Amino acid sequence: MKNALSFVFILSIIFAQGQEKTRLSLEHYKNYEWTSNPTLSPDGEQILYSRTWINLVDDKRETDLWIMNKDGSTNRFFLKGSSGKWSPDGSKIAFTNKGESDGTNGTQIFVKYLGVEGEPTQITKLEKSPSSLEWSPDGQYIAFTMHVSSEPALKPKGVPKKPKGADWTKAPQVIDQVDYSQDRIGFIERGYRQLFIVSAEGGTARQITFGEYDDVSSGIAWSKDSKTILFSSYQKPEAEYARGQSNLYSVNINTLNVKELTSREGTESSPRVSPDGSKIAFVGSTFSKNFYNDRKMYIMDADGSNLKCVTSNLDQTPSSPFWSSNSLGVYFNVREFGQSNVYHANLKGNVKKITKGNHMLSMNDMVGADAVGTWSDPSNPSDIISFSTKKSNNINQLTKVNEDIFYNVEFGEVEEVTYESVDG
Repeated sequence: MKNALSFVFILSIIFAQGQEKTRLSLEHYKNYEWTSNPTLSPDGEQILYSRTWINLVDDKRETDLWIMNKDGSTNRFFLKGSSGKWSPDGSKIAFTNKGESDGTNGTQIFVKYLGVEGEPTQITKLEKSPSSLEWSPDGQYIAFTMHVSSEPALKPKGVPKKPKGADWTKAPQVIDQVDYSQDRIGFIERGYRQLFIVSAEGGTARQITFGEYDDVSSGIAWSKDSKTILFSSYQKPEAEYARGQSNLYSVNINTLNVKELTSREGTESSPRVSPDGSKIAFVGSTFSKNFYNDRKMYIMDADGSNLKCVTSNLDQTPSSPFWSSNSLGVYFNVREFGQSNVYHANLKGNVKKITKGNHMLSMNDMVGADAVGTWSDPSNPSDIISFSTKKSNNINQLTKVNEDIFYNVEFGEVEEVTYESVDG
């Protein structure tokens, strides 16, 4: 009996030692994962999201697509790739991943047919990496943006031609753009980001915007009839010198006719078309010489008329509009007091706070009253959540991607300290 008690005592000591808390360290970071871009299937029953992890062998980050039921059950790996987008009928998913293009491996657009055996279909062979994928409402096309290279008007003279196979110093570069380099990247290849479409079944991508200005710097949106695409740009002479300026435009995918929808002094971005196709919501700011100009949420008719600010009484900055299913209001994210939550504004400008909490919650998609987003707090970084826009305090955490590395980590206490600003 005495030996048995001694054995139990020893086991309890070992168990207690195994549960000792540790401090957060760089070793934990090697196994850290990020979640992002959760989207609901059109029927609202499944959630597709991106999961990023660190490849220690190749010293880089990699992203996979995961899928789960709307309640978080059956959470599983789906595909290698990122930027997943459901087709309007929910039968397909478009995404980006490494693919073949003229013998080189670059990022391409793929389509995975759900419920059908076989590998995803690569539908593009692009020279540059695509971004901002958006399905047309009729499911026939996928719009995206891509950098289009251009040559400077001036070229260096007197530079001898390099023999084939020679390993020379790089040739002189002619810089004639204001934005020619970027932190952590270096020199940026000359050119502009343009808008393209490609058939959802594959084929040659077709460029539909042109000119020496960047198109689609902050998201694109299709019209309800799938005939035009909305984008943010500044299509004026010497546009790169116009800081703090952008307008909303629409381009007809067949005629390539571009129409300017807004012409205010300031910025307009993140257009979103209402479900009934009658209105457009976007984020904008009025131009001033201040370094920072506060943004507001605006709504206008689909032709650009009847512009109205619906957050004039909100002393915070909105982002990422999402229309309610009845087209009578807009949901959006707001960062305030070290937190991020979701708000709603109706067409009259009445604003209501939807989620509450000391956290960073960003809404990413919604179907009906069901919404999904990303969530973190001081001790729980980067997870997927769901909530109903019709109920309060109903945030459901669906993933715990870092629980396996943080289960015995003792985080420091976080204390909120508030100071009064110069203007109160």
